[in-house]
Amino acid sequence: MGWDSFKLMEIPQPEYQRSHNETCIVCRENWRLSALAIHEATHAATALDLELKVEFVAIDWEREIEVTALEAQLYPMIKAGMKIPALATRLDPTTLRRWPQKVFTAMVAPSCVTTGHTQIDDYAAMESFIAVRLMRARQIDADAVLDRALRVVKKTAVQDKVLELANALAETGWVDL
Repeated sequence: MGWDSFKLMEIPQPEYQRSHNETCIVCRENWRLSALAIHEATHAATALDLELKVEFVAIDWEREIEVTALEAQLYPMIKAGMKIPALATRLDPTTLRRWPQKVFTAMVAPSCVTTGHTQIDDYAAMESFIAVRLMRARQIDADAVLDRALRVVKKTAVQDKVLELANALAETGWVDL
């Protein structure tokens, strides 16, 4: 089974469009995928702006990836070696050790972007919560990292990169970087 491309919706949706998107089966899925593409593209564009090496970004439920040790360190609900759907932004495995503040900045960045899709926005908030706990354990100033993430996602160049990557994800489901 191959990737079914879709047209990226404008995110966030105007309020009058939201009620339609919540009830229309076709629009609901397109809205969810668009919000997911923006979410993952925000991780990747932020990481790239911070000069981190991004291996790929993906939103393809049909493909599986194997969880890396880095991803397992950042997300306590998964373990290294597990197979999970390819819904991820994969960084170079050495980045957390070398640039933890940059990694956490990229991790919390989607929480600075409102997609208007409750599930995706709640997931971004959960990622941010996890990152803050991990930063505190490492004695990293979480407020400074969150402020940096907000500054990065507000950059025009980063917003342009988010849209470029999100459109590519809509087209292919996977972008190698």
